[in-house]
Amino acid sequence: MNQITVKVQNRVGALSDVCELLGSSGINILGITAYGDGDSGSIRVITNDVATTERILKQNNYPSVTSDVLLVRVKDRPGELGKLSKKIAKANVNIYSIYMLGRENDEGIFAVSSDQNEKLKTFLV
Repeated sequence: MNQITVKVQNRVGALSDVCELLGSSGINILGITAYGDGDSGSIRVITNDVATTERILKQNNYPSVTSDVLLVRVKDRPGELGKLSKKIAKANVNIYSIYMLGRENDEGIFAVSSDQNEKLKTFLV
């Protein structure tokens, strides 16, 4: 699965502009996280159509980077995310991003990207 990180100016309406642009182009956002840092911001999205998302963002002058993420299911109980992140750290894998996509059957579903996704796959799957 892919996530697209969009670089924006940290200002009122930046998130709305990107979400409305994608929505008006028929793109469904399946997962999202956004944050500001000083004058800049980042919006990470997982969509139903990566190629069209990339094209629309480029056409509208939004710098973006596409990267792989893994979907990880974690029991929805206190401490489970801590156990998972400790397991990843013990494998000497650096987490670039992690965010929750939703819940299903008493599990949290997370998107995780790292510096070693292939290694991460071997012990998370």
